[in-house]
Amino acid sequence: MSQEITAKIMLKNTLVELQGSPQAVSAAIKEIEASSPTPPQGRRSLKPALKALFDDGFFSSPRTLAEIKQVLFEKQAVYSPTSLFPVMYKEFLKPGVLVHEGQRGSFRYYAKSQAGGEGVRK
Repeated sequence: MSQEITAKIMLKNTLVELQGSPQAVSAAIKEIEASSPTPPQGRRSLKPALKALFDDGFFSSPRTLAEIKQVLFEKQAVYSPTSLFPVMYKEFLKPGVLVHEGQRGSFRYYAKSQAGGEGVRK
């Protein structure tokens, strides 16, 4: 039996889902990346982009990872999709700047000051 995988990528403002063998999905992603225009100047790396969102009050209300990714995309932040949570954890969750609520897979993240200083809520 051949193994099928699913990959989700953002193209402009559209979430695209690719399904197929690992080789077919990988080839499709490489083709999409090769046909994408060179990123414009002025893009930010992930850590400063997240810090700017925090400073602008974006996390004053609970936000899902999908909402965070969408805003980062709109702000032209450059990052690997798999690096978002590790950076958020290291720079914002672990030090207690952001907290989360909800169940695994559907957490919402917000500024600790909005939680009344309680820390992580479930």
